[in-house]
Amino acid sequence: MPDSPASDTPPIRPALVRMEGFFSESFTTLTTGAVQTGVALALGAGPIALALLAGLPYLAQFGQLAGPAVERRFQTRRRYVVPALILGRTLWLVPILCVALGWEGTLPLFVSMLAITAMAFIHMLGQNGWTAWMAEIVPDAQRARVFARRHWGGTVATGVCATGAGLALDHGGPPEVRHLVFAVLGLSAVGAGALGGWLMREFPDAPVPEPPTEPYLQRVRRLVDAPGFRRLMGFSATWHLAIGLPLPFWQLYMLQQCKMSYLLISCHVLLSLSFRLLTNRLWAYVLHRLGSTRVLCLCAVGICVMPINWMFVSPDNYTMVFVDAVLSGTLWAGFIQAWFIQPLEAFDEQDRTLGLGLFHFTNGAILFVSTLLGGVILRFFGTEDPFGFYVLFAASSMLRLYSGLRGFRVLDRRSTLVEAFRELKGARPARAFGTDTWPPDN
Repeated sequence: MPDSPASDTPPIRPALVRMEGFFSESFTTLTTGAVQTGVALALGAGPIALALLAGLPYLAQFGQLAGPAVERRFQTRRRYVVPALILGRTLWLVPILCVALGWEGTLPLFVSMLAITAMAFIHMLGQNGWTAWMAEIVPDAQRARVFARRHWGGTVATGVCATGAGLALDHGGPPEVRHLVFAVLGLSAVGAGALGGWLMREFPDAPVPEPPTEPYLQRVRRLVDAPGFRRLMGFSATWHLAIGLPLPFWQLYMLQQCKMSYLLISCHVLLSLSFRLLTNRLWAYVLHRLGSTRVLCLCAVGICVMPINWMFVSPDNYTMVFVDAVLSGTLWAGFIQAWFIQPLEAFDEQDRTLGLGLFHFTNGAILFVSTLLGGVILRFFGTEDPFGFYVLFAASSMLRLYSGLRGFRVLDRRSTLVEAFRELKGARPARAFGTDTWPPDN
């Protein structure tokens, strides 16, 4: 597909890419994971409420479908992406305010769910435009390298913020002042998110392509019927079902069943991110040589073992926590980079905004249903013993394996798992740290 818009724009400064990734990912780290679970528990959430708080933002991917209408009004993506991301991130102050004031129960939970849903809706509107924007200003041959820089900045941010949040939650004082710790973390998250959005103003802008003249519903129908979209969704549907089942309950399992402190959870995150940093450039090279499809499926097959790792963790034995951190950091580094690039290759320039919106909304709806199903399962088995968690982990692991193996047949259709490993060996990853043909020039 044509990549001409990217060739007409000036290159993005590497430092700017890393800084934007750092601050934007700081917001994500300080509003998800253990921090989000802590906020939910402070508001009195049970398994179903935890599932809703984690799943509603994914359902709010519906906001991405409004992208085509919004961008036609503003003409350029930077004009609406920056304020949408900043506004969406600011709404995190609502649940933080409820916790800071010591409110808990049904009403604060309901208000927080509304705020988080609105935050996700507006944020996803901006995120859709951001993805299409980057696809237009970054040439195809340079995407692996440019996005690797952003992933590097985001990885550093996650390590710093996760460690800081863990220390604050573990040693921030007695329980009666815990609400002040959440207030500080919330303000830090919103400040970082706003700064990340503000830095995007320095990215080269690109005009919105002229949309097709056919009606909106007809465009949606044509995209849904396109073989590339169907193949991508064939992989994505089962993958997001697998990811969503245990998604809201990882930190709950670590805190209640494994008796891990917030700091130990942060150490797991930090070790994982260290390996993401170490392998970041290597995966960018492998993506450049093998393509995003093969890397995506290879990493998906490897990731299937991670839920099983946690079945061997107990308050007396944390060995598998560190094994999981190494595997997680290495494999997720490749998967995230490949997954970021894969949808960009599925849509042409005119359909990119609508196609990405439809794709992400479908994934969000699947994740919402999956997290809610996980909440129902855990509510049925209870959280007093680990058996209910084991059910979710085992189901997630089998679905991840199925998704990865099926991906070779659905997405690639020219390779198998064995052939992909052979191609990986032939790529000579050691060259990733040399200077002969890698990285490609800006």
